[in-house]
Amino acid sequence: MALVRTQCPQCGTVEVGCTDVTVLRRTWDDSTDYEFPCPRCFEHVRRPLSAKHVETLLQQGAHVMDLDDCTGSPLSLAEVVAFTRKLAEPGAVEAELARLTG
Repeated sequence: MALVRTQCPQCGTVEVGCTDVTVLRRTWDDSTDYEFPCPRCFEHVRRPLSAKHVETLLQQGAHVMDLDDCTGSPLSLAEVVAFTRKLAEPGAVEAELARLTG
C-alpha cells in the first residue's frame, strides 16, 4: 500500500495510506485540499493540495469528492438547531417550497 507523509497539527509528521486520503475538489475555483484521519490522534485533518500532487494521490488509491457549495465550511450546531426548529413550524416546508418555485 502506498503511503503519503504529511502533517497533523497535533501529532506532527505522520504517514497515511493513500486509500485513507480523500481529495476535495472545489467546483467554484481551482483549489484542492486533501483530508485524512490521523493514524495517531484519529482527528480528521484537512490540508491544501497542490495541483501536481492530485493525480499522484488518485493513482495511488485516494478517493475524490467534488464540493459544489462555495461556502466551504460545515454547518454549525446553531445552524442545525435553527433549521430543525424552522422545520417544526406548521406550514414552514410548504411556504419555503412555494417561495422557491414561485
